[in-house]
Amino acid sequence: MRAILVIPTLLAVAFAFAQGSGPNADPIGSYTDFRWMTEEWAGDERAYKQIASEVKASINKKSDITDLYTKVRSKAIENPNDPKHLYRWMLLLSSGNYEKTLKYINLKTDFQHEGIAVWKLVRKAPSPKNRLFARARFVLEAEIRIRIEHLPIAKRLHETDKGDVYATHKYAFLLACNSNIADCRKGIAVAKELLKKTGETLSTMKLLAHCYSSAWSIEKHKPDARAAISYYERVIALSTDDYDKKVKRKIVEQLKREIGN
Repeated sequence: MRAILVIPTLLAVAFAFAQGSGPNADPIGSYTDFRWMTEEWAGDERAYKQIASEVKASINKKSDITDLYTKVRSKAIENPNDPKHLYRWMLLLSSGNYEKTLKYINLKTDFQHEGIAVWKLVRKAPSPKNRLFARARFVLEAEIRIRIEHLPIAKRLHETDKGDVYATHKYAFLLACNSNIADCRKGIAVAKELLKKTGETLSTMKLLAHCYSSAWSIEKHKPDARAAISYYERVIALSTDDYDKKVKRKIVEQLKREIGN
């Protein structure tokens, strides 16, 4: 049975905002090929580790990576069946590298276009069957639009590398999106473990607020609502985004009304 996203009315606004797109938008659309999430990772990673090192070094050294991005993009389009070229392109668009890429390429309005362009090639290309490529695809799809169907790959990435902050964050997030309270509680536990690694970052505070809000929506246990309020207040204090603060304040007001405060 497919899991159900548990997002109360105002929380839906926050969820959509966190995903970077409107509540009805799903650029990838419905697809049913989830085999890449569970395929055996028996492929050689050495070439992919080298590519990752090269991309990182290029981004760190260059003040303008327009030429680099253009060449990488062109090579991938010219060689759609070579996963190494696709991997290099995905890395430039992935979380972290993406922020640096944005400074030099006008992708602010075109990320969906660029992301989907490489995704369409990736889904048709032969898989190298290794963790690095699977992680890059997961990050790409999550940045475009995270879906409950990503839970198995998020779990797998987390379990094979507990130090993978991105995968752990998304794993906890997706667990808390389930209608199953046991999964939601597990999401809270994973998020708290992440907190020990990251400290009180804005991202981790948002994650914990989301997890406790989801638990409250399922069980209506007041301590969950109070915990959610506390974490949302930390988000408001840490955020520099006025719209985000406004949304979170409305959520806090709603939660306080619901518990009778």
